[in-house]
Amino acid sequence: MSQTFLEHAASGAVHETVEKHLEPLLGDFTAKMSVRTAALRALQRPPEQVTLTDAPALLEGLRPILNTFVGVERARSVLDELSRKVGR
Repeated sequence: MSQTFLEHAASGAVHETVEKHLEPLLGDFTAKMSVRTAALRALQRPPEQVTLTDAPALLEGLRPILNTFVGVERARSVLDELSRKVGR
């Protein structure tokens, strides 16, 4: 049985959970670098140190990146979906 988003994120792997969600849209490398860039810009720390509490700021930090890669409407949809999954 696979872990839910919250279970996986609560295990300290928030960045990995978000990356996995973005991989179908952006590809493995771009998803990873997007999360890394957003974590460093929005939270001033590496993605490995992002906690579940930081998730809303991380997702907001991803907004300009996703706007560029998938467009404003699709970015909004993806971020709304991730926000619902994190319960924020």
